[in-house]
Amino acid sequence: MHPERIWIIGAGRFGRLAAHRLGALWGREKLLIVDRDEMALQGLAAEGYRVAPCDGVDFLIRNLPPSGGPAWIVPALPRHLAYEWLRRKLGTRVIPGPAEVPEALLAGIPVVIHGQEGAVYVSVARHRCPDDCPEPQTHCTVTGRPRPVEIGPFLERQHHPGWTLVVIRSRQLAPGVGGYPPQDLREAVAQSAGGGPCLVATACRCHGVLHALTIRPHADPEPSAGTLTDGRPAAKSQQSSTDRRARVAEQVDARDLKSG
Repeated sequence: MHPERIWIIGAGRFGRLAAHRLGALWGREKLLIVDRDEMALQGLAAEGYRVAPCDGVDFLIRNLPPSGGPAWIVPALPRHLAYEWLRRKLGTRVIPGPAEVPEALLAGIPVVIHGQEGAVYVSVARHRCPDDCPEPQTHCTVTGRPRPVEIGPFLERQHHPGWTLVVIRSRQLAPGVGGYPPQDLREAVAQSAGGGPCLVATACRCHGVLHALTIRPHADPEPSAGTLTDGRPAAKSQQSSTDRRARVAEQVDARDLKSG
């Protein structure tokens, strides 16, 4: 596999790890690292990586074209990137308020942890995994035993009456580094077009993160500028800072988008 471009969303510990491992495999010129923390990007820029100072979700909303784009997106944020992107993309179709992941969908998964803001983290591992796990196809790297279940395929097989299940598979691009093609995000929008309760999951063989949301069956007008998806006005100073970062990101990545 020789990817044309890879967008790494996040420049923290795992974003830097992804940059170094993927850069060693395919060259730094193929990578773009996105983070709103400009200080976090300075070291990577000094090493010769291309960087874009912008919030990761904002960057995808503004820069991911209807077709084409990067070969891979590597989520490296302490947030569920696919879920947040889908919420933003659907706009006012998302009904405000909490939505819970049905417990029935989690039965059979060894480790289930309920996090903040409705996040559910699932895993087959009861131990700390090495950050360079090669994700063997048949067994766990640490124990050497077969996995009791493969999280991604397991979630794809699930069905819950009245629910739409959107499962984005994280594919290993380098040891400890996973990503997905942008078409998977576009297909998530199509899958959720019918409205109703929707489960959004990103998962590899061993781990996953899940969120639930409720979608209106018919599209409403997109919220106006300066308005959040729940109808609250956005703070002007925050909006201005985000816009500035996004404009910089668009300029930095212009040649990627033109060639996509």
